[in-house]
Amino acid sequence: MHEHDHDHHPHRTLNVADVPFDAANQSLSDALRASFRVLKAIMIVLVVLFLFSGLKCIQSHEKAVVLRFGKLLTGEGAVREPGLSVAFPFPIDETLRVSATAERIASDSHWLHLTPEEQELPLSRVVRGGRGLHPARDGALLSGDKGLAHVKWSVVYEITDLAAFVATVSDANDETAELLIETLLENAAVEVAAGFTAQEITQTRKDTFTKAVLRSLNEGLEQLGTGIRVTTLETPNATVPVQTRPAFTKVTKAENEKTSRIKKAEQQYNKVLNATAGVAHRKLIGNSDLSKPMLMEELEKARAADDLARVQKLEGDIGLLNLLDAAEEAGDADKAERLEQEIERILVEEATGLAGTMIRAARAEHTATIQGLRGDVEQYVALLPEFQTTPRLLLDRLWQETKSRVLSNPGVNKVYLPQGKKELRLLIHPDPEARREDEVDRYKRESGVGRTRDPMDFEIVPEPIG
Repeated sequence: MHEHDHDHHPHRTLNVADVPFDAANQSLSDALRASFRVLKAIMIVLVVLFLFSGLKCIQSHEKAVVLRFGKLLTGEGAVREPGLSVAFPFPIDETLRVSATAERIASDSHWLHLTPEEQELPLSRVVRGGRGLHPARDGALLSGDKGLAHVKWSVVYEITDLAAFVATVSDANDETAELLIETLLENAAVEVAAGFTAQEITQTRKDTFTKAVLRSLNEGLEQLGTGIRVTTLETPNATVPVQTRPAFTKVTKAENEKTSRIKKAEQQYNKVLNATAGVAHRKLIGNSDLSKPMLMEELEKARAADDLARVQKLEGDIGLLNLLDAAEEAGDADKAERLEQEIERILVEEATGLAGTMIRAARAEHTATIQGLRGDVEQYVALLPEFQTTPRLLLDRLWQETKSRVLSNPGVNKVYLPQGKKELRLLIHPDPEARREDEVDRYKRESGVGRTRDPMDFEIVPEPIG
């Protein structure tokens, strides 16, 4: 029985490993082993790539910061400069790159709405007739004189503190930064416009208005800690509403005419003063166009504060003549006398022009007159003894000397009366030399050169009888 059972189960003694696979099973096995090797290699590559994914190349126009577990890294080296930036892979670290170059944005929130047809026309040709502004489409600023002004803005900004920018504004989102700048610009423009008139905003003080808005805008950005600074703010276009432009044009024309006349008057004013006293007139009437009473109040304050430099400057702005009037009104005789002496010194020593010329001519005439009188006195004293002894001979001698001196003058025409004649009639013609000089003077007057003598100032002398 046992042998029979053993003969019926021979397979129990065979090794399974020794049973060969068929061709299909062998191919499947090889494919699986190859797939596992490829998958292992891919996993190794992915691990390597993951480990090196924290390496970032920062371009020359960029800067970067790193967020670790969503928190901004601070301290030294927090802002990554252009070059290779090393960080842990995401989600441990995240590198945010932001452009470091200046960006330009345009804002028309305060500009009037223009149709496509109007945009192709110059602004001066846009006509609205009696239509008013549409509050939902037309932007405008309300000025301090309750007028309206349309302004178009051009803004150039840069990120000066990248860490503050990322922490406060945005994670490398330029649209958020531009929206913030535009909002603050609108608020700053509305606030500043209240201190200007519509004409000043659009014409006369446009640069001053723009600088004030720029200053207010940067103050707002700094208060919020945005890390943004506006470097340039421009107003390419600024105008009053087109509906009121004709009236403003008339006002502008009148203002220009006023300015032109004031400028001409100032030029004439300076011309007359320079021609009268030269640059010395500034010491006499002052250097400032400000109100003299206001300057006098400032002078008193400076004197009370013992500010000598300020006192000296204000006295120069007021002028000696105004200081003299103030001293006389205050009854300060000593000060008035000192000022009069200083004014006289300036007129004599420093004044040029007509006043200086007249003063020097008067002093020269005074000196010449005094010297002439002294000479006459000396001559009188010298001739007095001779006159007292022989008066007739002295008079004859002096007459002969005078006649000889006069007749010896080559410019004198001599006429001799024949002996025995009781009456002599002379036909006196204008002097040819005087006539020639008159013609020269008339030519100079007509040509604008200047007048040298009066045309009637010719000398009539008798001609000799042939």
